[in-house]
Amino acid sequence: MGLHLGWGTGKAGKRKRLYDTPRVPLDRQLDTHVLTDKQKRELIAFRDRLDPAAITRRIGEFQDVLIVLAKDTTGQLDLAQFPSVPPEVHKGTRVKRAAS
Repeated sequence: MGLHLGWGTGKAGKRKRLYDTPRVPLDRQLDTHVLTDKQKRELIAFRDRLDPAAITRRIGEFQDVLIVLAKDTTGQLDLAQFPSVPPEVHKGTRVKRAAS
């Protein structure tokens, strides 16, 4: 969602929130008068050098490493939850005998 602008009225007269159009933070920053022209040019050049596909692949690689690192700890937690000797599941359970 975009930035919350205020309140308005919907078709049925019900009060609803109004939002501006969604935009990335850099585009919002460029519209302000906070940055110098040089800073704006540098940020735009940096954005243009980014490769979203490469960033996504790199994130996937980091996630794979984290999964491997967490595997031992997760495995130990799983073992701690389940006893090594399974309980007798039929103990105290009545089973009807089939009619002969």
